[in-house]
Amino acid sequence: MSGSFPIGRSALVALLDGCLGLIGRGRDLIDGGADRVAGLAAEDRARVVDSLEGDLDCLVDDAASRGITERAAEELLLTAAVLDWLRGGGLPGRGAVEFMEDRVAAMNGARHEGEVELRDALRAVLEALVRNLQKDMAAGRWLGRDLNQEAALRRRLRAFGGRLEATRRSRGLTVGELADEADMDVVNIVAYILGAEEPAADVLSALAEALSVGAGDLLPPGPPPSGGPVDGRMIGGLPREADGDATIDMAAEEDRR
Repeated sequence: MSGSFPIGRSALVALLDGCLGLIGRGRDLIDGGADRVAGLAAEDRARVVDSLEGDLDCLVDDAASRGITERAAEELLLTAAVLDWLRGGGLPGRGAVEFMEDRVAAMNGARHEGEVELRDALRAVLEALVRNLQKDMAAGRWLGRDLNQEAALRRRLRAFGGRLEATRRSRGLTVGELADEADMDVVNIVAYILGAEEPAADVLSALAEALSVGAGDLLPPGPPPSGGPVDGRMIGGLPREADGDATIDMAAEEDRR
């Protein structure tokens, strides 16, 4: 019924930027992603989206009904992240290039016309992804980053994910059942369990209610910083400042103890 989520989830944090809320976004967003996927033909984009959508449906079904391993969860989140980018969302994380390379390599033996077309479309998407990531790097995407803060936030999110997963198991719920009870998508639940996404206050409340526990039972130990949470961010009381950066001084202080 339940899957396993071994230690090592921190590597997945970068995979899901911009992925929250992916399921249910309409296919009409595909054309809107043209500016973000410069140089990629619309037919190649549509062909790869169709393929990835089918794969994501299968991964979600498996996660919902039978649980999910960390490897399958990584594939699910990467699939969702690449789909989100192709639909006009933000660039996926670092694992996306290797993910797409594997997709292209899997089609090396293509012989039939449809397979060859999909292989060529996957290669075009891979090349466009590399170009866009290089452009993002040239623009200085590392500017303003604080690795200590990012590491502290990852630890807090992993702790939350561990509590969420342990509570789900103790209640005897599958990932799919928890998603239904909380009125969320399976992709979101997997992301929270893996520590790949920070839940807002309303999400935390919905998860707690679905699991018949208090919201505080899902939060990592440790007092929130003075002033309390801001903008609905609740993990360990981690507020977000106006510029959108996470403020995690208390989390970092706790990790130093």
